[in-house]
Amino acid sequence: MYTNFHYPSHWIEYETNNSYGIYEFIPIARYLMANPMHKLQQTYNKCFKYVINELILRDNTYDESNGRDFCSQFIAAKRRAEAEGKLGFECLNDNNIAAVVMDFYMYLIITAGMGTSFTTLVWNLLFMVYYSDWQQIMRNEVNDRLGDRAPVVADKHHLHNVMAFLYETFRCRNPVPFGAPHMTLSDTILDGKYTVPGQTILIHHSWHILTDDSIWPNGEQFNPGRFLDDHGHFKSVGPLAYIPFGAGRLYDPS
Repeated sequence: MYTNFHYPSHWIEYETNNSYGIYEFIPIARYLMANPMHKLQQTYNKCFKYVINELILRDNTYDESNGRDFCSQFIAAKRRAEAEGKLGFECLNDNNIAAVVMDFYMYLIITAGMGTSFTTLVWNLLFMVYYSDWQQIMRNEVNDRLGDRAPVVADKHHLHNVMAFLYETFRCRNPVPFGAPHMTLSDTILDGKYTVPGQTILIHHSWHILTDDSIWPNGEQFNPGRFLDDHGHFKSVGPLAYIPFGAGRLYDPS
């Protein structure tokens, strides 16, 4: 079973390469190639069945005084809801709980944890090495603000240069160049001049939007200063075109 859970986090990216994008976004290609996600679907089903069995095992050995893991917390919530007769408690069944567990795993490992976070960290390090002046500016800011203590979330409101550097990294080297597909519910007009029929799949080009010179002067250049105001303070509210985490419903609120 370890091999099955190991596959999504380590091998799928190498095996699918760019073929998934072609298969997903160019429908006619589906007649010419096999589904590159077929092995993942099979692996997912095996992992799902394993989670179901683990839930049943934990339910049979449930100890209210020992919330040993994530599954146990769900089982506790299910039992409380059932005992109190809460509306919709039947939704807390084994299949739905297993689906939530698998969603957490698949999302954190494949979508958020593996590609985007790793890519962003690498670019941050590369930019800090290449732009040593900004590295020194951030180092001084962190030392002045934090000293020897560990940072807390509230500190980000005072680390203006650090925040500007991070925002510019997301903008300049966005790890997801294309947004998630969305579909129009009815005929609509975009920007007053583009007619889009209903039931049309739309994909926004994040890379182009985030490097468009008409919005970001010299958009291809790395310049954290664009996120600082005249007083050197971080501008948390920027152009609407700043969409490194996607746009529309189901966007990533990170």
